[in-house]
Amino acid sequence: MSDEQTIYIGPQDDLTNVRERLERIPSRRITLVIPSQTLLRSLVAWRNLYARAQELGKEVFIISSDPQIRSVAQAAKFKV
Repeated sequence: MSDEQTIYIGPQDDLTNVRERLERIPSRRITLVIPSQTLLRSLVAWRNLYARAQELGKEVFIISSDPQIRSVAQAAKFKV
């Protein structure tokens, strides 16, 4: 089994959905592909997601075409 996995987040996926998906994936390195029409827009949500990823021992990378999403994710300490 690969230690890397890519997850495509849907426009309707919220913080709870994304956290649950991270918890179910055995891979340590995860790339999240975030659409520009995402519900994940607040810094609080991104910080919460980052804290949970750290608790799970996962290294999460963010890919998004939306500059605002990249900026907020980077502010929450994600690698963008």
